[in-house]
Amino acid sequence: MTRDNYRACNLRDLRDHSDILAAIDRAVELAKPEIRADVARWAAVADALPRNRDGRVRTWPIREFGDLHDWVDANCYGGLCDDDEPWCPDEATEPRHGLWQVAANEVQEQLNDWIRGGGHLRAADTEPAPAWRPSDGAP
Repeated sequence: MTRDNYRACNLRDLRDHSDILAAIDRAVELAKPEIRADVARWAAVADALPRNRDGRVRTWPIREFGDLHDWVDANCYGGLCDDDEPWCPDEATEPRHGLWQVAANEVQEQLNDWIRGGGHLRAADTEPAPAWRPSDGAP
């Protein structure tokens, strides 16, 4: 199964959960300015700090979501690590626990697509409208 087919299957599973779809959209929109600010700040120090705390050479420039991990815990963008957000529910109390994991992966996939398209380098007011919105439903 290709990555896109796997992603489409996961989104179909979320189709009937409008609260989770809205949370995906909200997290992506919260993460974009966070990533933009971080990348701008790192640009000023990238040459001076070529290695992270573990001694590994940092990826620069940032070309995809995974590159952010050389600088921060990128899994936390968009509030995904905030205690007051629903992203890591207890399996015992949230029957849709697996769907929230799928949703967190989708947030990161959308941010990866945005970064690959150069969105993290554009000014916020030049951002094109997202291709998929929760109100449209999953593909």
